[in-house]
Amino acid sequence: MIVIDRHDSTPFYRQIHRQVVESIQAGIYRADDRLPSIRTFAQDLGVSRNTVEQAYLMLTEEGFVRARQGSGYYINAAQMAPIANRTSHPAVEDARRELSEFETARAQEREIRFDFSPDAMDSEMFPYYRWAKISREVMLDHGRGGICEPLDPRGLPALREQIARYLGKERGIVADAGQIAVFPSTRHAVASAIALLDHDATRIMVDRLNHPVIMAGIVDAKPDATPQAVDFPFASELPEAHPEPHGKRVLFCAPPDSRVEPDDRKQLVEWAHRSNTILFENARGNEFRSSGSQLPPLHALDDGSSVITLASFANSLAPSLDIAYLVLPPKMMIAWLKKGRQEGDALNWQTQSTLAEFMAQGLWYSHLRRLQTHFRRKRDILVAAIDRSLGDSVEMMAYDQGTHILLASKDGRAASELIALAETHNVRIYPADGNQVLIGYSGIPLADIDSGIRELARAWR
Repeated sequence: MIVIDRHDSTPFYRQIHRQVVESIQAGIYRADDRLPSIRTFAQDLGVSRNTVEQAYLMLTEEGFVRARQGSGYYINAAQMAPIANRTSHPAVEDARRELSEFETARAQEREIRFDFSPDAMDSEMFPYYRWAKISREVMLDHGRGGICEPLDPRGLPALREQIARYLGKERGIVADAGQIAVFPSTRHAVASAIALLDHDATRIMVDRLNHPVIMAGIVDAKPDATPQAVDFPFASELPEAHPEPHGKRVLFCAPPDSRVEPDDRKQLVEWAHRSNTILFENARGNEFRSSGSQLPPLHALDDGSSVITLASFANSLAPSLDIAYLVLPPKMMIAWLKKGRQEGDALNWQTQSTLAEFMAQGLWYSHLRRLQTHFRRKRDILVAAIDRSLGDSVEMMAYDQGTHILLASKDGRAASELIALAETHNVRIYPADGNQVLIGYSGIPLADIDSGIRELARAWR
């Protein structure tokens, strides 16, 4: 953007000339870009046409632009390189160089052959055709009025209704659409919930198995928070239930799995009622339970006052569509609405409308069943490959929930060492807690799982 500084003694035409040259060097103007017409530029800047024409003539004489008869002035490709006399603050130039080196290093980063990311997705599993078709339909047929109206801060009512139906049908969570709030990411959702709690009177306890994005959301809301790490279940070692009158304590629970018996879960909810605690149940990836019967969610055991449920579509649709939602107790939803949504929390209307219609047409349920079959097969292949290649050298944990498993080396090596060794054999795995590493299978191709684990075994020998 060209700006005239009327307090600068430099003539206006020279100010225009200098800023156009700097814009060319910064890549804002590129080869063959057309400069604004003399009349338009003069009106925008509040100067005479002669001033702009004089600046353009200077640029033409120096070869930065070329004039086309009856068409205007265009950037000359031959003069795109920075001129020698460009001046800038030394610190700014140092920062530019550092940024350029950083980007070059990232571009040259070695491609990893076997990436066991817990947050990726097989590209062939995304329902491209149906999603694109519905997206066009909601924009052209349904969006003519709705897109121009302000959204409920909790999200599109149609989407929240579909989520409520899904939770009741598939998860046994009975909640009104009014208790559901939709977010553009899991991190946003966590931070929004934590921001409701009194900062000084809240003690946060986090289960060790929670995803790192949970901790990131906590830090976003409370930068100086120091959560207490706990291992769930710990019903036999629950803290004494002494209510704290000036605030609430929060426990983040790992997704329910076969280690968490129903009786333990009931005890946990009862303890929450006695001790004025809010239980935050992380239900991300709960759709992909690989064995056993579905255990009741904490929400279903609660009286509607003590459990927040967090879930996301990241693993069931795509990581780039990390559409997350919270199910809040009614009183907390009232507090959330009174507090007001933070700027940047809103998820765009078209994505919400597309997902709502995708669910309403029953396509979500058929897509989910297809994914469940696919992930169950991948999980079985991964577990078999670990048994075959790593055998008794590792301990395998929490592998029947979500789209990842946890591994720990029985020789006690730290996760950082295991990850570094894996990289030397073109395998990428991820940190969990302590000496545990996380191995995801949602994104890696089926055919690469066995080969990747064999390379991991070679790296750890």
